[in-house]
Amino acid sequence: MTPEATSIPSQAPINDERLYTINESKQYIPVSDVTFWRWEKKGLIQFVKIGASKFLPGSTLRKLVTEGAGGAA
Repeated sequence: MTPEATSIPSQAPINDERLYTINESKQYIPVSDVTFWRWEKKGLIQFVKIGASKFLPGSTLRKLVTEGAGGAA
């Protein structure tokens, strides 16, 4: 894998009204999918479920970026 493929793309501002997929969220918080699921299980974050898909609200993503997950990692 080339270094270009592993780099995080430039970040657009977080829109509090938008729903973000886990992959989109990882552009702002470089953690694994498992970490997101662990945070959800601990009640630190709450996803919005639409059909079989889960999304992270922009307001929650912003809070994670600015305040962290409270030592959940």
